[in-house]
Amino acid sequence: MTVVLEAALAFVVVLGILVLIHEFGHFAMAKLLRVRVETFSVGFGPRLLGIRRGDTDYRLSAIPLGGYVKMTGENPDETPSGDPAELSSRPRWQRFLVFVMGALLNILLAVVVMTIFFYRTGRSLELADTPPVVREVLPGSNAEKVGILPGDRILEVQGKDARNPSTVVEEIFLSPGTTKRLLLERGGKKITKEIEIGYDPKYRSGETGMKLASEAEEAPPTEDTNAVEKVLSGTPAEKAGLRPGDKIIAINGHDLPTRSELVTLIRESKGKTVGLGIKRGAERLDVRVVPETVSGSGRIGVEFVHERLNLASAFVESLRYNRDNAALLFVTLKSLVRLHVSPRVMSGPGEIAAAAWQAFQLGLDSSLHFLGFVSLQLGIINLLPIPMLDGGHIFILLVEGTIRRDLSAVLKERVMQAGLIFLLLFAGIVIYFDVVKLAFQ
Repeated sequence: MTVVLEAALAFVVVLGILVLIHEFGHFAMAKLLRVRVETFSVGFGPRLLGIRRGDTDYRLSAIPLGGYVKMTGENPDETPSGDPAELSSRPRWQRFLVFVMGALLNILLAVVVMTIFFYRTGRSLELADTPPVVREVLPGSNAEKVGILPGDRILEVQGKDARNPSTVVEEIFLSPGTTKRLLLERGGKKITKEIEIGYDPKYRSGETGMKLASEAEEAPPTEDTNAVEKVLSGTPAEKAGLRPGDKIIAINGHDLPTRSELVTLIRESKGKTVGLGIKRGAERLDVRVVPETVSGSGRIGVEFVHERLNLASAFVESLRYNRDNAALLFVTLKSLVRLHVSPRVMSGPGEIAAAAWQAFQLGLDSSLHFLGFVSLQLGIINLLPIPMLDGGHIFILLVEGTIRRDLSAVLKERVMQAGLIFLLLFAGIVIYFDVVKLAFQ
């Protein structure tokens, strides 16, 4: 029960931050354009306390799930009075700015947060623009049946370059029940395999039975491959005496493991004793450590050496990260619309709460990463042309601009009602599958 309450609290904190940032974007632009803002509320529901400044009631409300902004003339069912302070009386370009600013602030927050994240943590020492490598093939899987082997490099999937992160997601993860053509490289020779994409039992997404890694993770390891940069306080690694600068050169008698081999074995050894070979300076040490369980996987509490980034490089890395994740989101949405994949792939409040709790458990950097990831998703989804969302309002403005007249208030109200029904139904489906997926925890 304690974990459930902590996860719920983590969900409230994350949602509260992101919704408040979003609503502040609408508020700030409205104020800048001198649109009357009647209410700026932290939270929903009954007003607990607040203060009035000018036309605006700044209040704290009872339900701590984000907040909202109420502007005069923003709803289609309001009768316009012609007051220039009403949003409906403003030119379309000004209304566009008010509606778009909430989502833009969420996207900007994602860029800022991920810049801080990469500045603090650096960039993983991986080779850029290299094909994924098959790390493991599960017995009895479709990958094994067609002869795919560990060490195979995936060059293309269905003719698309596998170096693009969205290729594997779109052509495998989001394509269950299909057959795909893989171009592989094995021992310097190119070979082609046809593989059936199965169904993951939890998400009903694509499953092949092969686990992939970056080429850097599978490159021939050296003593520097698993150099420790940081040992987290209170973790099994600290208790076992590991220090920053140590190099993990063996695990359970296996010398010079790759990064993926080391991490995988630790994750699978929760609660079991693991033997590590450590190089400290010129000295070789043997230590024993028992990985603790965090979100179902083993963890010893070390961070490996990353490439350090200055602020400018961290900003560029943040832009790249957000660009790639935005592309993956659009690929996922396209597959959902085309009914190529189940709504199970969408995360509902339960999964988001669990992920938020896990991120908070892992510390500040993981929390920043999670906040940036969700902020980007929220910003983009709010720009979709669905009535009731900001994108729906923007789409109506674009239609009105094209036909050079306002749509009737009755029509806009009916469109908004239809959008509300759609969103409620979709939310219900996502929450239903959230509950269904609990059976796989």
